[in-house]
Amino acid sequence: VGILHDKPADFDAAYIVPPRDEHTLMRTMKRCMTDAKTRLNVAINGQREAKKYTWPIISNIAETIYRDTL
Repeated sequence: VGILHDKPADFDAAYIVPPRDEHTLMRTMKRCMTDAKTRLNVAINGQREAKKYTWPIISNIAETIYRDTL
């Protein structure tokens, strides 16, 4: 959903499952609970990805877009 809907299947900053697919969601949740190494990698990569969407960065991007359209 949202900003993650077009991420590739190998996106490593979040666990992504198709909408309304409870079996894949179940398997993914089980993997998250049992695979500590992958869980840590997803957490680290997720934090790195989330930093791309902080308000200072978003406002700079918006400002650049508006400036370039004038």
